[in-house]
Amino acid sequence: MAKGGRGRKPAPSAGESQVAILYSITSSKPSCSARNREPTAVSNTPERPSTNHQKAQNLYDIQINSYSNVVARSDKRATRVEGIATRRRILDHASALFVHRGLAGVTVKAIADAADVFPSQITYYFGTKEQLFAEAACREVLHIGSAVEKAGLGAENPKAFVSAIVSTALEAPSLLLFAEAMSIARFDADLQAQVRLTLDRLHDEGARAVATVLDANGWHLRTSPILEARAFWATVVGVALQQAAVPGGADPGTAEAVVSLFFNLHPKE
Repeated sequence: MAKGGRGRKPAPSAGESQVAILYSITSSKPSCSARNREPTAVSNTPERPSTNHQKAQNLYDIQINSYSNVVARSDKRATRVEGIATRRRILDHASALFVHRGLAGVTVKAIADAADVFPSQITYYFGTKEQLFAEAACREVLHIGSAVEKAGLGAENPKAFVSAIVSTALEAPSLLLFAEAMSIARFDADLQAQVRLTLDRLHDEGARAVATVLDANGWHLRTSPILEARAFWATVVGVALQQAAVPGGADPGTAEAVVSLFFNLHPKE
């Protein structure tokens, strides 16, 4: 080193250069060398970043943006799928409890415990216990409608057809849920709308099923399939409610007689 002179700083290694680039990306603090550097003339031409610096910055931006987009999409998808699964689980467990205990005999806490959720989640997905009950009852009676349709397809004569569809409906434990849902809907417009939509679907699907059976067997109706479907559901729901309220007050034979009277099925002449 020359006497009275300033020694030259050795060139940084490759590792030190990478550290300097990373630090310049993540920090706005000037380096020590920048603070000790002699002032230079100001140029109007903006300084271009080094090639390594620009590549590192671009790569950093791309990775961050890509990661954020992927996480956002996956989080939304996962949340939606999990929400549907949670809602279905609550509905399944609530239906099982309601079938055995009715609306009054089941608490929100009991449903939450059975479904392994918080009570607040039941409120979030369904609102009130009554709304949850109505949705469970409507879903269950639509399942019964599907089972009734399948039961009637293999009937060999009108009497066997009526017996099959009536017994299938009355043997379903969840039929009473729908009767109770119709009862509590009297004073709730929202529940009335849900029950009305369910009845409309039962009637429409029932009319279609009756028409299919008529065409397949060559049977004839005195009235239209839609009227027969409405008469069928009014009869079986009423008989189920009467059986629950007054044990022995009505039996499947009573329902079969009423349905047969309404259907008045007979071979075409």
